[in-house]
Amino acid sequence: MHLEQKGKVLFLLNAVKSGHILKVNELETLKKSVQNVFIGLSKLLHFNHPKESAIYKPIIFSYRTENKSSCEIDKPQHHLDYINEIKSISKNKEYETLHDLISRNFEYNIYPTRAIKKQDV
Repeated sequence: MHLEQKGKVLFLLNAVKSGHILKVNELETLKKSVQNVFIGLSKLLHFNHPKESAIYKPIIFSYRTENKSSCEIDKPQHHLDYINEIKSISKNKEYETLHDLISRNFEYNIYPTRAIKKQDV
């Protein structure tokens, strides 16, 4: 982990934990702290605040964008778009039924950010 901007990184992570939705420039700052790898950052954000963030893996990127190359996965806007898609799906009136079916398979509370994703194959 690179922590040249440790104060800013901690501030942003605490803000996320409190419900702040990160902007592209804030995601860029955080991405630099995890060796400029967005997958690592998405995991950090998910474990920091799972209700509002999802792990963004290459397989999800490829599925969403139909782009077989994952070179562009490190662009924060892709992650923001993914989170917005999850939120949009979770607001669908039929989502609650689907969520209940998925939740039965877990012994803990599962958020839409976990339930709505393409599973690894």
